Amino acid sequence: MSKNGLLNLGRGSAKWICFSSVMLFINGVAYIVVIRLIAAFIGLLSTEAVEYFSLLPKFLFLLTAVMFVKAVASKLESSFSYRITAKVKYNIRERIFNKIKRLGPAWVDSSGTAELIANALDGVEALEILFGRFMPQLIYSLIIPSVLFFVTFGIYPAFALVMLSAVPIIPLSMMLISKWAKRSMKGFWNDYQGLSSLFLENLQGIVTLKLFNKSEKRMKEMESKAWGFRNSTMELLRMQLASISVMDTLVYGFAGAGIFLAVYGFHVGIVSLQEFFILLMLSVEFFLPIRKLGSLFHAGVNGIQAGRKVAAFLNTQEPLRVPMSAKLPEGSDIVFENVSFYYDTALPAVLTDTSCRFPSGGIYGIAGASGCGKSTLGRLLLGFFDPVSGSISFGGVPVTDIPLEQLRRRITLVEARSRIFNGTIEDNLKLAVPDADDNRMLSACRAAGLCGTGKARGLVADSGDLRKETGESGSKLSGGERQRLAIARAVLLNPDVFVFDEAAGSVDSESEEIIRDTIYNLPASKTVFIISHRRSMLHGADRLLTIDDGKIVECGRSLTAAGEYK
Repeated sequence: MSKNGLLNLGRGSAKWICFSSVMLFINGVAYIVVIRLIAAFIGLLSTEAVEYFSLLPKFLFLLTAVMFVKAVASKLESSFSYRITAKVKYNIRERIFNKIKRLGPAWVDSSGTAELIANALDGVEALEILFGRFMPQLIYSLIIPSVLFFVTFGIYPAFALVMLSAVPIIPLSMMLISKWAKRSMKGFWNDYQGLSSLFLENLQGIVTLKLFNKSEKRMKEMESKAWGFRNSTMELLRMQLASISVMDTLVYGFAGAGIFLAVYGFHVGIVSLQEFFILLMLSVEFFLPIRKLGSLFHAGVNGIQAGRKVAAFLNTQEPLRVPMSAKLPEGSDIVFENVSFYYDTALPAVLTDTSCRFPSGGIYGIAGASGCGKSTLGRLLLGFFDPVSGSISFGGVPVTDIPLEQLRRRITLVEARSRIFNGTIEDNLKLAVPDADDNRMLSACRAAGLCGTGKARGLVADSGDLRKETGESGSKLSGGERQRLAIARAVLLNPDVFVFDEAAGSVDSESEEIIRDTIYNLPASKTVFIISHRRSMLHGADRLLTIDDGKIVECGRSLTAAGEYK
């Protein structure tokens, strides 16, 4: 089993599973003791020579004490079960999140959001039931029949042997049903993820679908997916109903056989009245734990199937990035040396054996045809991707040898639609510098044109404005305000290198002018890459380059008023 195998997903919860199983065991033993106490009292009632009335207080005291122990064990079992579920959910979701961080933005961009959500939410909920309820019940169901066997063997050996031999038949029947269950669960999860993915895509693109009158068409596709999910759900329910029916038939059939043997033993005088009562009450108890396990069977199979998907995700191959030394770059010069890169071997290379040097402290305008790989350039610098061949060095150190945390501290990216998180302006700024004070944050806001310098209305006027709510994805801000807040966040970080990838590509001309002024007013010591299809954004760059035929080519030192290179 791999390091992220199914059992490993529940690591850290093993002791609580054991504690929960012990409490179930104590609960079961307490029930047996209660039956023995009642049987003993029945025996006293049947013996006229004994003054049973005088023993009644003692009997009630013992019965109350055992029932108290049983109640405490039941309460503790619930508490331990909660600890299991809480620990499993926390640990697995933490591992999923850390895995996503290690895989990086490139992997997230190429993967389905709905599948990630299904794994992190519904998949973990299924694992919660597997580890919190199914596993303790499984352990208990394996132990308690042996205890009951030893209790009843001294009373009526034939009864004990028949009951114990019948117990394994129920798990065997569950194993036969499990093949059907696995197939049903696999279909259920696949259809669920497909429907979730389509629903999320339609929800995110509802405006576009309305604009092109395609919402009805997509609705029919979703209806088809929903029917597929409905059919797989019904198949799952049929499996569950069949398994419960088989389980009940076996459990109550074998319990009935036990009752028959108890009646027969009492009838022929093999067992006494009080022994008959014990056998009568325990004949069902032989199979009830397995019956309860059977009721959790479908949840267990569901958890196993979900666990396999989560484990498969956690075993996803990560980019190999092991720092070769603790040396960190001292300068900010960036050098591409014979760099080649492609996203897929079946697709043309984005960069082909290209070399270029970017001395620190300059503004570099990057242009090129759509899809030529301009954005890829910035992502290579940030370590989102590693070159297929060749090397990229930063301050004389290969980028692949720099710890990502250090690299992201020295180089930052502002995209066309930078993510603004739900919260306040302060919350979003402190993503860059958690301990930044108000003065420092306000200074960054002023540099990004958020303080209303005359070209746009002020979003931030004083320190209190830093507590303004941004809304989900910045829904309470305009497009220009969202972008300027993202730039303010980058300015607050104060890295050595800024990469502006179409930073003004989705804003109006007024906001574009503010963004352009912000970029060109950055300190001269900073290295700035401006990736843009707008020529107005490239005016004033120290060097103008383009990506052409997979290579970085210098086009000139500036742009003329007519937009020509010179």
